[in-house]
Amino acid sequence: DWPGKGDYYNTYLAVTPVLSGPLGGDQMIGAMIAQGQIDVLIFFCDNLITQGHQTDISALTRLASLYNIAFATNRTTADMILTSSLFGNEDYVPIKQDFSSYLNRKL
Repeated sequence: DWPGKGDYYNTYLAVTPVLSGPLGGDQMIGAMIAQGQIDVLIFFCDNLITQGHQTDISALTRLASLYNIAFATNRTTADMILTSSLFGNEDYVPIKQDFSSYLNRKL
C-alpha cells in the first residue's frame, strides 16, 4: 500500500485484472495497449529469477515504448507516475504516435 493513497486511488483508478503472464496475461495487456485502452502500466515482476515468459515481457516493454505509455517496472517509478501533477490532469494530453504511413505502406 502507498501511504496516503486514500480515496483518490480507489475512486479514480480503473484497474483491470488479467490472467497470469504465462497464461496469456502479457498478450492481453499488449492487445489493450494496441487498442488504446491503457494510459499507465505498472508491471512488477521478480527480477531475481528467470521468467519463463521473458520474451512476452520484452514484447510488452516494446509495445509500451512504441505507444508512449507511462510504464513502471518498479515501485519508485510507480510512485513518481502516480504522484505526478500530470496524473489525472484533464488538460494533459499524451502524444500519440501516428502510424498511418506504416499502416498504408505498399507491400
